[in-house]
Order: sequence, then C-alpha cells, then structure tokens
Amino acid sequence: MDEAKPKIYQWIEEENKVKAPVETPRKTYDERLVAFIDVLGMREIIRNEENDAEDILFIMGQLNKYVESACEDLLVNSRLSYWQLGDGFIIVTNLDCLDKLCEILSIVQWLVLIDSKMLLRGAVTAGKVIMSEDSKLIIGPAYIEAFALESDNAIFPRIIIADEIQQFISSENITFKYIAEDNDKFKYIDFLNYIREVEDLNKVRLEHLLKTQGVLAFLKNSYIASIKKDKRVAQKYGWIISKITSYNINVV
Repeated sequence: MDEAKPKIYQWIEEENKVKAPVETPRKTYDERLVAFIDVLGMREIIRNEENDAEDILFIMGQLNKYVESACEDLLVNSRLSYWQLGDGFIIVTNLDCLDKLCEILSIVQWLVLIDSKMLLRGAVTAGKVIMSEDSKLIIGPAYIEAFALESDNAIFPRIIIADEIQQFISSENITFKYIAEDNDKFKYIDFLNYIREVEDLNKVRLEHLLKTQGVLAFLKNSYIASIKKDKRVAQKYGWIISKITSYNINVV
C-alpha cells in the first residue's frame, strides 16, 4: 500500500495544473469633447534671460489657477479632466458638456488676457480618446486632432471649432451662442463677446476695464514692437486688436 504523498508534492501538482485563462475586458475608446489650448509667445518668455526659473514657474502656476477655477463645477462632479503640459492644457469632458466647455474656454482666454497680459489660442474637437485610471495619461485620435488643429490652423489668438463640433451646433445640442466665423471660414469661440454680455460690459465699461488693466497698452506696444521683428507675430496681435476695435475702442 503506497504511502500518501507529502503535501509539498500535492501543492506542486496543483500549481502545474493548466488553468483556463481569465479573460479581461479590453479597454475601448470613449467619445469625448477634447480641447487643447496654449499660450502664444511662451517660448520667447522662457528664452528671455531676464526671466529666471521662478518667474516661469509663477506664470505656469497662474495659468493652472485660471483653468482650475473655470473648470471647478465639472471637476467636482467628475465630468471633466485636464492636464497641464507646460503652458498648454488638454481638457476632456462629456459630449453633453459642450456649452459648459465653451464657457470655460472663454473665461480662461479672458483671464489670460486681462490678468497675465498674454494671448491664448486652441482648438476643440470631438472623438475617440481613452484615459488611464489615474487620469495621468490620454491617447486617441481626438487628442491628436485637437493638438494638430491648434498648431496648424488656429494661428491667431482664437480657439477654433473642429468640423466634428458643427453637428452639435446644427442639431441644436448647444445653446452657447458666442461662436463666430472668421475670414478664413474657421469658426471660433468669441470670448470677448461672451464676456462682454455676461459681465454686462458696454463700450464705455469695456474700454475702461481694458485701459485700467493695461491690456490696451500691452496690445499696442506688442504690436508695434513685433512689426519690426516678425510680421507673423504682429498679425496675431493685429487679430485681437481688430476684434477690440470692432467695439469702437481705439487700440493703436
């Protein structure tokens, strides 16, 4: 009569048994709104030897505060995520938050201009993305498109709207009415018009605010200086100046 096998051999045999693989669900893309925005002229600020690392970090911190405060409502409800990439930001939210996203971007663009005396541009699109569970990584075609649109097509200090967003506008799934069409046929978020109406700023009040906050002097001086150095940069300042002068406010 054979003696019972020692328990160690029983454990080894159990380990060696072929186990059926446990199938885990494959991760798939989600349909989301994606915005990419960044500050114009940041490279020049970093290259300026008069601005040390602490100055740059302060600017980056201010930019983050603008985005965080504007996104607060959706962040609390876990309906939005954002990442800071230097002077740029990726904002991702649900498809039914288009109105809110346009408001957020308008507020951020205004704060960057009025408080930091800088210009912001970007792009908004809709499509497939996936985010890591810790919200530290994002990949997907919609992110790539938003980045490319901002880099290649935004050009001026404006946040343009991708064609994919037009279906929401045409199907009346958006009530945000401050979307304008530019001379090159790109649609963009008219943040100045939004702020002017939300804050009840008539021509006199808007001009007073822009003057006392130093925005008019900033735009004028930057435009004149850039004409001598780089006309492409001058065109960017010229674009925002033209929007302000449309309210009968003299800048240059």
